[in-house]
Amino acid sequence: MSLTDNLVSYYKLDGNSTDTVGSYNGTDTDITYSAANGKIVQGAGFNGSSSKIEFGGPTMTGLAGCSLSAWFRFDIDNVVNYPDIYKSKDYVITFGLSTDNHLSAFVKTASGNNSLTSTGLLTKEIWYFATLVYDGSNVILYINGAYNTQTAATGNTASLETYTGKMGLNSDQGTYWNGAIDEVGVWQRALSATEVSQLYNGGNGLPYPLTVNQGNMLLMF
Repeated sequence: MSLTDNLVSYYKLDGNSTDTVGSYNGTDTDITYSAANGKIVQGAGFNGSSSKIEFGGPTMTGLAGCSLSAWFRFDIDNVVNYPDIYKSKDYVITFGLSTDNHLSAFVKTASGNNSLTSTGLLTKEIWYFATLVYDGSNVILYINGAYNTQTAATGNTASLETYTGKMGLNSDQGTYWNGAIDEVGVWQRALSATEVSQLYNGGNGLPYPLTVNQGNMLLMF
């Protein structure tokens, strides 16, 4: 299986919030694009007070599995009210920063609201790669390509509320991301642990079209 199978949105954030895969281009407010704000080429800088990217999709309800990944960096400690890195338009899948420098994550399924908090504190001004996966049995959080924690969940994904999709803003709390976000991908399937590791790529990241170079062979995962 290719890493691009069932990939429905991908934001490289190289100077804009164009959706490279789907048709859900973002609308920017006070975003600063630069190499300093990027893990791969450029990324999006968020000022913590007004910066956001809004988009109209994709639909994430009624799925037997789904995944979300992003590179991120936060630049202040102990933020309040959980600013979001990414929230789907139907509030099915989201992750952001908790008040004590943990990563918070959420997937809504038929079995309920399935929340996770990462084990271990994160450190400001350092790039992290987070992946959130729902595989029909568990919601699993990976950080920097490695398993971090999970919680049991069942049933297809279900909409909690109807939102405009967002990066950088928790619209419920009115709190904004302070730092940078890059290379955001959304899948309508569960990624495997091997695929998560491939995306992390030893800390270098894997740019779209997510091709892994092994020696003289180019492989699509």
